[in-house]
Amino acid sequence: MPSLELASGYHPDMSYDIHMDINPHCPHLEYVGNANDLPWPNDYFDEIRAADIIEYFSYRHTIPVLKEWYRVLKPEGKIYIQCPNSKLIVEHWLAGDLSIVDNEYGKMPIDYSASYWICGGQEDNVFAKKGDDFRYNAHYTLLSPESLKFYLEKTKFINIDIQSDGGSNLVCWAYK
Repeated sequence: MPSLELASGYHPDMSYDIHMDINPHCPHLEYVGNANDLPWPNDYFDEIRAADIIEYFSYRHTIPVLKEWYRVLKPEGKIYIQCPNSKLIVEHWLAGDLSIVDNEYGKMPIDYSASYWICGGQEDNVFAKKGDDFRYNAHYTLLSPESLKFYLEKTKFINIDIQSDGGSNLVCWAYK
């Protein structure tokens, strides 16, 4: 029962068999590469974990990326997707109750915090370390519960369950 963690990053989930990331500096990688062109045959994995990765692809490529992930899942295989709930973040931003980012310059304006949450941490020294290409941690797609469901349905995923993680992220299980 092979399982795949896409974008395993600096904090891989060791319960998965195979870890893949585009950043070659990440630990415990079996594969280095882009998650929109997977080197495995059709119907290979029982489970895929795609936490904090779908937002790193252009909004123009969301459906093709999901089709690629669908391709390598076995029939009845499941995928876990976690991504920022951009709609919720914007609602908090507009309401003025978004948490304020504090950095070497002090407390930053709320727009800085909105940029961090919506555009990604970039070189935040957590998910993209100093010296890494900051594009490893920059967001190119905004997602809401409605849009994530739309994209998953367009790529033939079924039994889609999208919830909040209690914070700023969406968590989702779907099946092939």
